Amino acid sequence: RSEPRIKDFTKKGTKITFTPDYEFFKLSGMDQDHNLKIHKKVIDAAANNLNIKFYFNGELIKFKSFDDYVALYSDQYFTDNTTDWKVGVSDSDGFEQISFINSVETYQGGTHVNYVVDQITNRLREHFKKKHKVDVKPSDIKNHFRVFISGTVNRPRFSSQTKENMISPASEWKTSWTVSDKFIKTILKSEIIQSILDWVQAKERANDAAELRKANKNLDKADPRRVDKFHDASTKQRSEAMLFLAEGDSALSGLLSGRDPKTMAAFPLRGKPINVMPMELKDILENKEFKNIMTITGLQFGVKVKSIEDIRFGKIAISTDQDLDGFGIRGLLLNAFFKFWPELFSLGVIHILNTPIVKVKYKKEVLSFYDLVVFEEWKENHADEKYESKYYKGLGTSSSKEWKEYLSDLDNNLEKVISHEDNVDIFKLHFSKEAGSSDKRKEWLGIEG
Repeated sequence: RSEPRIKDFTKKGTKITFTPDYEFFKLSGMDQDHNLKIHKKVIDAAANNLNIKFYFNGELIKFKSFDDYVALYSDQYFTDNTTDWKVGVSDSDGFEQISFINSVETYQGGTHVNYVVDQITNRLREHFKKKHKVDVKPSDIKNHFRVFISGTVNRPRFSSQTKENMISPASEWKTSWTVSDKFIKTILKSEIIQSILDWVQAKERANDAAELRKANKNLDKADPRRVDKFHDASTKQRSEAMLFLAEGDSALSGLLSGRDPKTMAAFPLRGKPINVMPMELKDILENKEFKNIMTITGLQFGVKVKSIEDIRFGKIAISTDQDLDGFGIRGLLLNAFFKFWPELFSLGVIHILNTPIVKVKYKKEVLSFYDLVVFEEWKENHADEKYESKYYKGLGTSSSKEWKEYLSDLDNNLEKVISHEDNVDIFKLHFSKEAGSSDKRKEWLGIEG
């Protein structure tokens, strides 16, 4: 630098002028980038010192409030201002901070930024846990907003002489800021919240996809022939093969005695299948029977069945008792297929094997009833006549001869399950465990109380 030249100034105050050493900085003069940098510094100073007049090339730069400064960066923003602290928030595609301490720009942030951001993210995190039942990491919440901070503290300390990063703890500041309920409520009404929820859902889908790929990799190695109690069809034309999912070993015995082993396969279910609707994927993958069904059929998580050629059977028939327990098992299986492979219904793969609940020897005929209500009506109409009736408590009640009759007349005994656009809501209604779902089911069924 050269020696300073000092002279009297006609106005109140002190005026300092200097000319940069352009040659030292390898510049030919003041270029646009440096001009804009200085312009920004003047704007920042004006925003942090509202009672001082700042000019840039003769133009007055004036802010009525720190809010006006935040508005330069975003059309939608929210602020909370006290005597010593000015805090603003706007949406962002990644965390950003624009901060000042005692009018000094801390472009690397510091303890004051953590102090403000932690309060905001903790409150938002509580909201997501309570209302949306999701635990979002603070860092994931931060990535969806930009924070503006202008704080006044006592004797701040910085990591270096350039003062870009404040390191003094809050205990030394002698000022404080606490996020208000009003400020949080304003943020909760903004697009920031929906952007976080969208991101959470996208992350869950990505995690699910990763788990699906892992699960499918393990299933690919599984051999259907090694699944205990599975009896496969011998045909190589897999689209002509049919799988019967039977309720227990007694139903399996009946199916095996009456089936055509070339085209008909059978597998027994052990008790009630799991309700997959409210379950996490990792818990479903731990269910051995569900994995066995996937191994047997060739179904894979997250892989859409485009045609029956993609799986090992052209038809899958659910064979359960014609009582309430049997209907429950049937519903749980339909629920599982609908949640993971709804296209099976439109492809005509899913069926129900209907077997009689009551048989009547009447005159020279044998009448089969598939519904107790229908049988009771018939019984009332023939109260004065002689007949013999047999109640089929379960599938194991049927003889081998009867099983052959059932399986040889599939045109009448096999019912295709048709998908409908309302099925999504119906399955969620009946198999969801969300709060209030029980009352909604009662309402749907017409049950009072």
